[in-house]
Amino acid sequence: MATLYRLAGIADLNGDGRMEVVTFGAYYEGYALDVNEWRSGSGLKSRLQGGCGV
Repeated sequence: MATLYRLAGIADLNGDGRMEVVTFGAYYEGYALDVNEWRSGSGLKSRLQGGCGV
């Protein structure tokens, strides 16, 4: 199954002074957007997810 992943943006979305990473993923029946936050010691953690598809 072909899947596409892209960096959609980097911004301080929640106003805490730290940047969040927004990623986009798509496959043959849908897509997803994820907002991720980097925490030292624990790495990249998903904070918000949304999308549409089967």
